[in-house]
Amino acid sequence: MRYHLKSILKSKLTWTFFLILLISNLYTMIDMDISGEPDVEKVRTYYELSSMSIRGTLSNEKKFIESRPYVNPNYYNYFNYKEWLANNDDKRAEYYSDIKNLSDYNKFYGLSIQETMADMNLNANPEEGRPFAEDVFKRELKELDTKLGLEELPFNPYDLYYINNDPELEQNAIYNGQKIYLKRYFDLILNEEKELNIGTSSPWSLLVQKLSVEKFSTIIIPIICLVYSAALILEDKKNRSIKLVETLPKNREYVITHYYLSVLAAMLIILLLSFGIPMLMMGLRHDFKGLNNPVLVYPEGFTSFKVYEHIDEWSLLGLGKYFGSISTPGYGAPFPSNELVFYPLWKVFALATIPSILKVLFYTLLGLSIVMCSSKNTFAIVITGLFSIITVVSQIYLENVLFNPFSISTGWDLAISSTQFSWLRGITVLGLSWIILFLFTLYYNQKRDFAN
Repeated sequence: MRYHLKSILKSKLTWTFFLILLISNLYTMIDMDISGEPDVEKVRTYYELSSMSIRGTLSNEKKFIESRPYVNPNYYNYFNYKEWLANNDDKRAEYYSDIKNLSDYNKFYGLSIQETMADMNLNANPEEGRPFAEDVFKRELKELDTKLGLEELPFNPYDLYYINNDPELEQNAIYNGQKIYLKRYFDLILNEEKELNIGTSSPWSLLVQKLSVEKFSTIIIPIICLVYSAALILEDKKNRSIKLVETLPKNREYVITHYYLSVLAAMLIILLLSFGIPMLMMGLRHDFKGLNNPVLVYPEGFTSFKVYEHIDEWSLLGLGKYFGSISTPGYGAPFPSNELVFYPLWKVFALATIPSILKVLFYTLLGLSIVMCSSKNTFAIVITGLFSIITVVSQIYLENVLFNPFSISTGWDLAISSTQFSWLRGITVLGLSWIILFLFTLYYNQKRDFAN
């Protein structure tokens, strides 16, 4: 097998597929490196407009409330809260361009934490089991008091919930969502962790970008495994080197496994190098920090076929994609379900690796099986093309077909529960599909006359 693998790695086919993947990944790396640098003026303008919007809304709210015969005193506390929000955006606009290190970022975290806590308190209700944010995160606030430099609030955060008339279901969803956001902020600061987001100049962001965000990549990689495997065996058939292996005094299982392991090893080397080189370049330029970043996952998905209940609306938090529990149009983005918990990034990558390898195993075997079970090369090419089309259609239009291995998304999407497949269902379907396909290939080739 060692000699066969060497010849595969030297072949033009191998280098062609390797260069296709490498160039694609390098292009994404360069694009992220350029776009990862924030446009300071654009960000400042965003905060300035946000401040103006808050003050405009506040002015209208004041006119409406004060036109009533009786004004609840708690509304004046609420007005002070809204004015404080606008002032915070003014502060961000002023010193955004001066951010140079982690301690500077803590100022932003401090503002974000206080704002999120206030919004959490706006939807709190101790009598309904939703305690105030200051009580939930008492330990974290005490530990980070000096690091965050939190200012005294010009309003009473404990009185905000009195003026909230939103439905109980909506308040509960917002409260739980804000609690999750706060947990993430505190985790990042307590661990002195570099915050990663989609598009951040980081090797880990690059990997998530390629294996989840870029739909083209998530579709093309399985097809490359399929086509590459089929093309290698077809090439061996063409130059008749496959006959040398088939005539060896070995059983049929040896012939299949010999080719499969050789092609699989070559495919894994191609994938590791084509992804590893850009990630190494990105890491050397920007560092390799961030592996403890908190990422939302659905823990039950690792031990059951269950998928958490959610709506179709989704959003991003750090490097993770999540679906909302209920629609909250006034907030622009849905809030994550309280069924989700944070795992460190390294753990999510480890869990994502298992279904990713299974997909490579399955598609590589599929390409080999098509050619090994076909008597005509033309027929093998047509079937390979057909399965490529099935993969594209399944990935785009048949994502909810639960027992279709071609519809299974990436290992990353399975790990973070952003798909209709739970992680366990995904690896089960892929694993069973691989076993069935392998047994069928062995059975068919036991009956086939190699001599012909």
